Formats: sequence, C-alpha cells, structure tokens
Amino acid sequence: MDDAKPVHLFTYFAAGVVLSVSAFGCTSMPEPLALEQGRVTYLQAQQNQNIRARAPLVLREAEQTLHRAERAWVRDKDQEEVQHLVYLLERKVEIARATAQQKM
Repeated sequence: MDDAKPVHLFTYFAAGVVLSVSAFGCTSMPEPLALEQGRVTYLQAQQNQNIRARAPLVLREAEQTLHRAERAWVRDKDQEEVQHLVYLLERKVEIARATAQQKM
C-alpha cells in the first residue's frame, strides 16, 4: 500500500502542472532552455559532497546567481539576461569544483 502513495503524489503533481499550463495557455512564453540547464548544473554541484564541504561559499554564490536568473525570467522575460546569469552560474560552479579539487 505504501507503494501507491508516490504514484498518487505524482498524479496530483502532474495534474497540477497540466492545470497551471492550461491556465496560462499559449500566451505565456516557454522558459529558456538555458535556465533549465543552469538548474541542472547547480543541482549537480550541490549534490556533490566534496563541493559542499570544500567550496560552500562559491556554491552559495552559484545558488544566488541561479535565483537571480529565475527572477529575471519571471519578472521581465529577459532571455539575454537569463543567458548571461546562467553563464556566470556555470563559471561559479567550475570555480567551486576546482576549489574542492584543490583542497583534497
């Protein structure tokens, strides 16, 4: 019976997403691929124990940059600014990886 709970949660989540998309219809712009790539880049770094332990400040800067990119999209739909911020985010993640590697 416990196996059914995740399925139900997923079903509710999927229904919520469909309703949200339907509510906005075709008038909303799709989120830039760069923003999704930035999220993936950050989450991969955030899940790395070495980076979290040895480069927490740079990782935090990357997180803040991701939030700035998300706000730039939500508020202004500014693709150019989002791409710029994602570029910065990716460089910060590279710095975090290098810092963690040096401290090993």
